Formats: sequence, C-alpha cells, structure tokens
Amino acid sequence: MSNSELFSVADRIFDAIDHSASGGLVSLRADEVFVTDFSDHFQAGALQRAVNLAEADDRVNVGAGNYGEKVVIDKKIAVLLDTGGVNTTSLETTAGADIGLGGLLRVDEGATLRDSVELIADLVIDSGAGVTSLSSVNGTHTLDLSAAADLSGSYETAAFILRGDTVLRSDTVIDTSQANGVIQLLGAVDGIDPTAQNLTLNAGTGEVTSTNIGQTVRVGDITVNSGDFDASAGTTNVDSLTVNGADVKLGNSTVNALNDVNVTAAQITGSINANDIALVATDSVDTVVTGETVSVQSNDILGEFTVTDATLVATDSVDTVVTAETVSVQSNDILGEFTATEATLVATDSVDTIVTAETVSVQSNDIQGEFTATEATLVATDSVDTIVTAETVSVQSSDILGEFTATEANLVATDTVDTIVTAQKVSVQSNDIQGGSRMISKASSP
Repeated sequence: MSNSELFSVADRIFDAIDHSASGGLVSLRADEVFVTDFSDHFQAGALQRAVNLAEADDRVNVGAGNYGEKVVIDKKIAVLLDTGGVNTTSLETTAGADIGLGGLLRVDEGATLRDSVELIADLVIDSGAGVTSLSSVNGTHTLDLSAAADLSGSYETAAFILRGDTVLRSDTVIDTSQANGVIQLLGAVDGIDPTAQNLTLNAGTGEVTSTNIGQTVRVGDITVNSGDFDASAGTTNVDSLTVNGADVKLGNSTVNALNDVNVTAAQITGSINANDIALVATDSVDTVVTGETVSVQSNDILGEFTVTDATLVATDSVDTVVTAETVSVQSNDILGEFTATEATLVATDSVDTIVTAETVSVQSNDIQGEFTATEATLVATDSVDTIVTAETVSVQSSDILGEFTATEANLVATDTVDTIVTAQKVSVQSNDIQGGSRMISKASSP
C-alpha cells in the first residue's frame, strides 16, 4: 500500500499516536510510524507522540496538515514529510540525534538541526519568521531553504537553494558536484566576524548564482568551482575570491576583495576591486578593474583597468583603457588608451593606440596611433604611421609616416620615410626619403 493509503488507514485506528493513554502502537509497516493531523482531534501533540514512539532507525511518515507543536527529536530516526506540507511551530534535534529528513516543512518559529541530516527525499524548509539552523546535510536530493538560515558545516546535496538571508556561523562548504546541481544563494549571505568565515561552493558543471555576499559582515575566502557563475545581481565583499567556471559574471555592483581575486573561465565580465587580480579566460575578458596588480590572459581583452601594475596577454586582441604605473601588453592586435609611467606593447599584427607615458616601447607589424612620452621606441616590420610627441623618439620600420615632435628623433626605414618631424636633432636613414618629408631642426633654423 502507498503512504497515502496507509495515512487513511491510520485515521481509522485509535492507538498511542491518537492519545497517550490509549495503549500501544499499531504498526502498519515494519519499522515505520504513520501520523496525520487527524490524531490531534483526540489529544494535541500527535507529531511529537509519533516521534517518541518511533524506535532508533525507524521512519516516521507525516501526513500533510497543521500540527501546531514544538517538535523535539532526540534519537536517530528518519522523518518523511508529505510534499503537501507539514505545518508546525518548530522542529529541533538534540545533540547526537542524526536524522533523515525529506518533504515540505513549514515552521513558524524556525528549525534547529544540531547534527547531521541525511536527505531521504527533496527537502524544503520554510522557517517563516524564524531561522533554519543546519550544521551538516548530505544526500542525493535537493535542499531548499525558503527563509532565513544559519549555516556552519558541510552540505553535500544534489542541489542547494537559499532563498532567504543567511549567516555563516563557521567555515561552510556547499557541494553539489556529484549531481552537477545548482547552487543558488538568492538572499544576502554574511559572516559573523569580518573575514573569519570562509565559503566553498562546489557545483561541478552546475550553475552557481549569488546575490549579495558580505554586505553587512564581510565574508572570508570564497572558492567557487562550477559551470556558470553569476554574481551580477549584487555586491560581493570578501577577503579573497577564487573562481573556476565557464561563463563568470561578476556584475557591475563590484566584487570587493581585501586581498586576491583569481578567476579562470571561458568568459569573464564584471567589476572588480582588489589588491591582486588574476584573470584567465579561454574566450574573452570584459571587466572594470581597480587594484594594485592585475594579470589577464585571454583570447580577447576589453574593459578598463586602473592599477599599479598591469600585464595583459591576448591571443587575438586587446582593446582597453588602462591607467597604471607599469603596463605590459602582448597580443595579435592592440587598441585602446594607455596612461602609464612605463608602457610596453608587443603585437604580432597591429597596434593602434593612444599612449601617454614616460617611457613607451612598441613592437608590431604595423603601428598607428598617438604617443605622448618622454622616451618613445617604435619598432615595426611593415609600417609606422603615428603622431608622436616626445623628448626622444626612435623608430625602425620598413615604412615610416606620420608626425614627430621631439627633442631628438631617430628614424630608420628599410624602404621609405614620409614624415613631418620637428626636433632639435633629427637623424633619418632610409632607402627612399620622399619629397613630401619635412625635417625641421629647431637648433639650425634662423
């Protein structure tokens, strides 16, 4: 017989579940107890009596309904709640009472499960105005906490959903990797001591979503291993963040880390403020970064970087706005704007940038753009066509075109030079200096 059928049978039997003075318990299935809220008509507290009558390792099957009691479990049993919803005042386990739990539980004043909980079915807990406190959960089912929660341990489930605000009481690990299940942190997640509580989210290839982390109390180190990771809906305030994912969206509300942010993914987008940032993407990076040092490796790199030291390496293209003391860029094509004390740009195909720096060094097949520097060195295998303002400028290429304003200019071309140069000292070497070239030496002009 099904549980539904046995609930109907239980309603036609009067035993110790219906009234404590009725005598013994009628067993409808070996090692199982069946209770419905109909038994409350005879004496309040039917659910607690069912728990008390169950022996260790028994399963208590609870029918949907309203029980209105504070239930305490002090033994190792399993409790299967009807998916239609079991409503009670509170649920509590005592220390050492490892239980199995599944179904839909609504508790007005919260649930406190002190020791390990094994999921025997998908479990949804709605703690109403109270808090669900869990220390350890495991099982091949989904855990869905629909209201406020306190976490302080390890949670290995098929999927994990936090819909309310959550407090991390200690280091917490949420692991759905065995089923590649989702992890959804849809409410605010905070620690209790700034940077003291760490959070690890392992979803395998499953998706991880977070809203606001550490807004009230900054969380410690967060480690995410997932498929897609989406934190774009809110702010993440942490000590450090490490993400290994597919499509990583950090959002425009900013990841704020006191120390490091390390992200490895296919695509990385969003805003990051941290001390040291390392971003590695197989496809693209499009971020706004503020920090001390940033290192980026990707196929394409876009965005804005305001740091002390920036290292950007792309297999295809870089198109960024960078403000740094030192910036080093390697790519097939380099575009964008760079403001630095020292800028080094190396491209296999082309550079077309606006650079303001004390020292700038550019190597490429073709170089275009505008360069304002104390010292500029441009080396191209094909052509240079630039506007350069510098104290000292040195250019080597097959063809050199453009305008150069400098104290000292040195141009060496294997083919042609066709430029406008204003300098105190200018040296030009070329196979062909075109008639349109104009060299003005301020030192020798009348």
